Amino acid sequence: MKKTILFVLICIFMFGCATPFKKMDGAAVGDTLYARSNLMVNGDTIFWHNMSGFKGIIPAGTEINILHFSRKAIIFIVPGEEKKYRLLTETANYDKYFVKDKDAIGLEKLSSDVMKKIKGRMILEGMTKEEVFISRGCPAFIGWGEVSLRRTFESAMKSDTWYYYLNSRNLECLVKFKDGVVNDIVWYRHKK
Repeated sequence: MKKTILFVLICIFMFGCATPFKKMDGAAVGDTLYARSNLMVNGDTIFWHNMSGFKGIIPAGTEINILHFSRKAIIFIVPGEEKKYRLLTETANYDKYFVKDKDAIGLEKLSSDVMKKIKGRMILEGMTKEEVFISRGCPAFIGWGEVSLRRTFESAMKSDTWYYYLNSRNLECLVKFKDGVVNDIVWYRHKK
């Protein structure tokens, strides 16, 4: 009797607590995609929001090949490198990180001055939302405290406030937009 109850409880837990697996609609294992933004890397790991304290970078526009994806991670390689990378995110919203058509990023339309800023992962007043996203990637929060993890790229673009983190514990800056352009940046200073 105890074994039966235990078995039923395990089944309820395993199947009752499961959340539906949202696939990468429109993308599959083996596909070639392109990094929508600079992706900050810690070892082989990229987190769902970019943290500027990480020194590794996969530049915007870099070609990637999808090797595997699960509910909360996308495994990929950069052609020509032997290293596998792991992006920890909700895979249903992969389009915040990757695009199918490199031209969709708009890198070729940017001036050489803006490209220098993006390569330096900078955020400056006067930059557009698209330029900030390419430079710094997905913010941790959009709006006033709304976690961006389960939000789409489009919802980030509709928000006029983005928060970026330095690392997993420290907020780096709040970026405020007006009419799609950065009009204020609040930088948070941390003791070293």
